[in-house]
Amino acid sequence: MIARPHHNLQDGRRGAVAAVCLALLALCCFGGCRKAERRLESEPPGASVWSGEELLGTTPMTLPAVGGKVVLRLSLPGCIDQVIEVDSGEAPADGVWRVALTPPDRGRVRCESEPDSADVFVDGEFRGRTPLELRDLEPRAYEVSFMLAGRKTVTQALDLSAGQAPPVLRVQLPSLTEEYYRQQLEREPGNLHHYCDLAHHYILEHRFDEAMAVFDRAVRQAIENPGIDNKERLWSEMDRVVEEQYDYGDEAAVDRARRALAKTLEALHTAYPEAPFPPLHVTYVMVLDSIDQRQRAQEAYERACRRFPLDQGLRRLRRLGFAAP
Repeated sequence: MIARPHHNLQDGRRGAVAAVCLALLALCCFGGCRKAERRLESEPPGASVWSGEELLGTTPMTLPAVGGKVVLRLSLPGCIDQVIEVDSGEAPADGVWRVALTPPDRGRVRCESEPDSADVFVDGEFRGRTPLELRDLEPRAYEVSFMLAGRKTVTQALDLSAGQAPPVLRVQLPSLTEEYYRQQLEREPGNLHHYCDLAHHYILEHRFDEAMAVFDRAVRQAIENPGIDNKERLWSEMDRVVEEQYDYGDEAAVDRARRALAKTLEALHTAYPEAPFPPLHVTYVMVLDSIDQRQRAQEAYERACRRFPLDQGLRRLRRLGFAAP
């Protein structure tokens, strides 16, 4: 048996180790010593990743080797494009850039009407009742209609094509009842019933100044046309404001209505100091007293008693503490 030299075995082992080292060195030199993998992810995934006009791929994806800073744009249908800057020298700790993609902030418009509780239709589709906030409106043109029983339908154009929505869409819904009374008044301007009906309607809507303007016109008609009918209805309608016979709101609303009536009657007494209607004076005294102007009410009462000493309406006011001159 022939013995093999021991040094040959050792030489072989040393050669194998050297070969492995040479291979690793070659990988480092020619393939590059691999760094940790750099990745780009998005939520939701599937976004296209662009570098300028070049499509690099879709998320999630491994980023190609880059040097320095690179600007990337992520695009996904239904979301706002996001632009990020990737710096290979300042990567996240785990080597992953994460980008959140959000849907566009669609238009929001608050719909209000006077009066409220109107049905709101957008392009013919019922969306709710005012006050109402419309959400998720696309950037295009719409027709928004407001409908309420007893009121005219009002349709407004809403153009969101520029991408910006007005914060509030507010409409006034004209009353069909008001329109009817106005038409009646135009046809028969000498009928005091129509004045009373229109003033009554305005008071119920808290439109006190407009109601008093109608009362003013009616009283002037009565003064300038001595033979006109329905004067009793007119005095009664004004008395209802004083006596709070309307269902027109809280104490503040009642006070506003009374003060508006007092102002109107004062102007009428100034314009027509010889008006031959005792009820007009009675109402004036009562409304002044109702707004805590007792001294002025007493003075008005005394003037009225001197002109109409036998009027029963004025005599009844004595039970409220008014003293005859």
